[in-house]
Amino acid sequence: MTQRYIITAEIADREPDGLNPEDGSPVYRMLPSRQTWSADPSMTIGEIMQKVDRTRNVYRVTITEDSSDQKPW
Repeated sequence: MTQRYIITAEIADREPDGLNPEDGSPVYRMLPSRQTWSADPSMTIGEIMQKVDRTRNVYRVTITEDSSDQKPW
C-alpha cells in the first residue's frame, strides 16, 4: 500500500442575491463548496499548500492520511 495524504479545501464563494431593501446595498448568497487533492507524504506543508488555489475564498484546509488501498482515480 502506498501512503498518500488527502487535502480538502473548503471554499466560500458568493454570488449576488439582490439588494437590501433598507439601504439598497448589494446582498450576496454564500455558495459553499469543496476541492480535494492528493499528495505524497514526502511533500512539505509548504508544497502541499501550493496545491491549494489561493485565488478562491478558501476558509479551511484539512489534511488527512488516506487509509484506502485503492489507487486514486
